[in-house]
Amino acid sequence: MRRALQRVAAAALAGWLAAAPAGAEPAPGAQVLSIEEARGLALAAHRAKDARLARGLALALLRRDPGDVVARQILAAALYAEGDFAGAEAEGVRAYRAAPRGPARHDAAMIVSEAAFQRGEIGTARRWLRRAAWYAPDAQAEALAVRAYQGLAPAQKFTWSFDFSVSPSSNVNGGSATDTVTIGTFVLPLPGALTALSGVQSRASLGGGWVLGQSARSRWQAGVSATGLMTTLSSEAKAKAPGAKGSDYAFWALEAWVAHRAQLEGGAWDARATAGHNDYAGAPLSNYLRLEAGRDFAIAPRMALRMSGLLERQFRLDAKARSATMQRLGLDLGWRAAGPGAGSWKLGSYARRAISGTDSIAFEGGGVSLDYRPEAPLWGADWALSLGYESRDYANGRADDILDAGVSATLPALQYMGFAPELGLSWRRDSSNNVIHDGSELGLTLGLRSLF
Repeated sequence: MRRALQRVAAAALAGWLAAAPAGAEPAPGAQVLSIEEARGLALAAHRAKDARLARGLALALLRRDPGDVVARQILAAALYAEGDFAGAEAEGVRAYRAAPRGPARHDAAMIVSEAAFQRGEIGTARRWLRRAAWYAPDAQAEALAVRAYQGLAPAQKFTWSFDFSVSPSSNVNGGSATDTVTIGTFVLPLPGALTALSGVQSRASLGGGWVLGQSARSRWQAGVSATGLMTTLSSEAKAKAPGAKGSDYAFWALEAWVAHRAQLEGGAWDARATAGHNDYAGAPLSNYLRLEAGRDFAIAPRMALRMSGLLERQFRLDAKARSATMQRLGLDLGWRAAGPGAGSWKLGSYARRAISGTDSIAFEGGGVSLDYRPEAPLWGADWALSLGYESRDYANGRADDILDAGVSATLPALQYMGFAPELGLSWRRDSSNNVIHDGSELGLTLGLRSLF
């Protein structure tokens, strides 16, 4: 078979297809192939694993028509087979850009991804796998690209993330639900800035992480991140508090961290140390050091238990006396249910406290939470529901009961390159014996979520 291909290809390469410009007459005695026949011959050579022959035919086709996408893909595949991964990657990119939207782009993206992987460019390989999944001709090809994307994650030395969301809210400042305060027999109005102000909050975060070292069972990473929260007050809020501005509630944070994760018998162990700085309303708020650790236990085939702890020291820059040490212990039970209520469930509980020389900062408290993700989509969306309760007792006598609930829906049908819009609705009620801290919030969030 290979010898027959080589004889036909030699005649073609020696004749009009290989040497003559478009529209020229074939040389006497030359074997003339149509473009489709030449493509078929090049594909046959590629399938017969004759990379040299496939490359020659592809180059001949490209000399006649540099925009021949099929020939460009065959050339990229032939260069890959010959071990020229840089050339295969470059030709694959050209084929992808020239190809119409559809399966041809999937094929080109897979070649680029494979070539990038062979060159050790794991991040590049994963980005092209996203493109391959997006243009996959069927569900099987999409699933293959997604599995490859996920399988390469442990090998990626550098990762970066970007998140952005917009949230209209009834209470962007955490203000009181009431407009008045009672002192003895007097009822006095609260300043507008202390009451609930509506508006829109925009959140953005950018981060990067590096793998410092890893083995089959453990990994060390380090990274940095920046997070920002910008607020735009509604016209109603501006009328209510004429002196208030959105920048009064701006929040920014910079963090550097190092983390370790190890796979142990029956579960995993992880720890993370963070150093950070944040600003509020354009002024330095605090520096902080945080240590987190957790241990997972597989207690049944579809059930896991997690124990976690947090210790954080906050050094307040606006008022040194408000510095605090934060402590938290948590216990989470997660399981996957079958039948009615099928999906992922998580029941959480925690105890926390703040140690501070300022009574309005120091508190002790605890809470519980319940999260549920249905296994099957409903009305074309992937849903997540949450419910939580927390109680806090402050050193100054203040007592808070906090109830929150949330629901979010991810819309896979509107995805692009594996990123889908996510809509979230949240509600929070702070019941406090201190009127300034007694309030509620209803918010809507629009963001993006990666599907894989």
